[in-house]
Amino acid sequence: MNLDQSHGGALSKSALQGGGLTVTDTHRPSALEAIEAQLKGVASCSRILLACTLVEATKTAQRLESVLSAWMQSEAQSGEVTGLLLVYASQQAALLFAEGLTEQLFRLLTKVGDMQTQSEGSPGEGVANVRILQFTELHGVRLLPFWTSFHVPPPKAAGGAQAGGDTGDAETPVLEKVWEMYRNLLILGSKLGGETKHSAAHVLKNTPLLPPGEVLGELLSGENHEDALMSYEEFADVFMSPFTLVLESELLWPML
Repeated sequence: MNLDQSHGGALSKSALQGGGLTVTDTHRPSALEAIEAQLKGVASCSRILLACTLVEATKTAQRLESVLSAWMQSEAQSGEVTGLLLVYASQQAALLFAEGLTEQLFRLLTKVGDMQTQSEGSPGEGVANVRILQFTELHGVRLLPFWTSFHVPPPKAAGGAQAGGDTGDAETPVLEKVWEMYRNLLILGSKLGGETKHSAAHVLKNTPLLPPGEVLGELLSGENHEDALMSYEEFADVFMSPFTLVLESELLWPML
């Protein structure tokens, strides 16, 4: 799941100043350095990227924004959660990128998962097909200083460019498409870091870095992707559920 560490290049905020989109190699902390930083109380944040289907584009998007905004206010006392909610009405889909403490992001994911459960009994008010595209921890830099949402406009008419850029080769492996989507959001986050919540809307309207709606729709379609992208239930079972550690020696020689 941690595609950050499967690629050698790391994003440098200084390389993005002046409108450039250069990705440079920077020092990537080792696991030992991360643990030492935790012991010293150095602040860090986790990141999650998830996608979901909107049962009804407009109605579900409004409910999702309302639920997340209310949750953000109640969660503020535990620490700040920042990020970006992208709504693709033309694809009946949403993409959520968030930063915060790991436990906070788990609670955020649970909130979205609850909406997925509710959608089974309340069509039109919930989400469906929640997929976790990326989850990483121990980042020393928070990209987005605020929480905001943006409705991505539909593709332009025939002959025009798709809002969000090239949809990519249909033969491109799904994980490469996810990595490209995540990488562009990191670059976009670095550019938004110097903006206010109000001015961010202008940047989002004019950036080519937004993930293409068709690619997002393809990822959520489930075609040939069932084993590549984790569902909410699978992610919760692996990362969020309590677990019991049993030593192999106890299986061989149980302690009485």
